[in-house]
Amino acid sequence: MISKIQNKKILLVILVIFLLLVSSIFIFFITNTEKTNTENVNINETSNEISISLSDNTTAPVHIVNPNAEIIHELSTNEEIYTINKFSTNTEYGEYEVLNQNNNTIEKFIIEEPTGENIVNITVIDEMGDEIENADITISNITRTTSENGVATFYDVRLGHHMFKAESDGYETYNTTFEIISSEMNVTVTLNKK
Repeated sequence: MISKIQNKKILLVILVIFLLLVSSIFIFFITNTEKTNTENVNINETSNEISISLSDNTTAPVHIVNPNAEIIHELSTNEEIYTINKFSTNTEYGEYEVLNQNNNTIEKFIIEEPTGENIVNITVIDEMGDEIENADITISNITRTTSENGVATFYDVRLGHHMFKAESDGYETYNTTFEIISSEMNVTVTLNKK
């Protein structure tokens, strides 16, 4: 009798491990995809950002157009990579297009607006009150980069205590622990010059 119960427990543990492995592989393929088309445009998407580059210079230049039909960048060489942070406050959500020299669409991609129960907006400023762009903010194990407004937004942050770090070139690193206590929080952090 004990042997049958132990066998069932072992089978259950093996099944759970198998399901975790399969789901991890599935999540990796969903969040780490790369598309290439015949026009030599590469779009690499991760959970945090989308990078657009050219395989070679035969297609150059190409224009990246945001959902408002505005050209936001021109790629002119295959050494250049343009990256869009999905979580920046400057990011436009919706369908983007990559246009060739004749203004024909050669690729499209969508950046969906992030959602979540608890949202934390971190604003990073210096001692003079000026916003710091491109500061790296880490809450627990997730890192975001501040926009030109000095803001980084975190979505679906669980309530409770979190490790927090803010750092930027030329400034002292700020480390602390803080508590998420509401569904939307706005936090301002001041970094001191080194």
